[in-house]
Amino acid sequence: MKAQQETIQVKLYVHAIENNISRKMNITVLPHDASKHGNASIFGTVVAIHDIEIPYPNISRSDFINSQIDTLKKEQNKVLTEAHAKASELEDRIQSLLCIEEKPISKSDEEIPY
Repeated sequence: MKAQQETIQVKLYVHAIENNISRKMNITVLPHDASKHGNASIFGTVVAIHDIEIPYPNISRSDFINSQIDTLKKEQNKVLTEAHAKASELEDRIQSLLCIEEKPISKSDEEIPY
């Protein structure tokens, strides 16, 4: 069995861009140079590059599985919420169509009952 790494090598690219309204500099740190991929207008230009080492996470198998379950449950809840909203919208449209009758409204229907 191969020994697990103790650290992970990471290269971080620090991007800077000026906010058009406040004229303050916004900093974004990414694991790649976004300006090379046509995103300079979003993230700005690279102003620094840092090679860092971070400790390899010591995660048990059960913690890893529980993390995956939590992520899937969050995704499931998001999908259910979106589906409920869409179903509600469709039901509103159905009810609106059911209210439409193919005959003119009578004068008595137009009168306010109070």
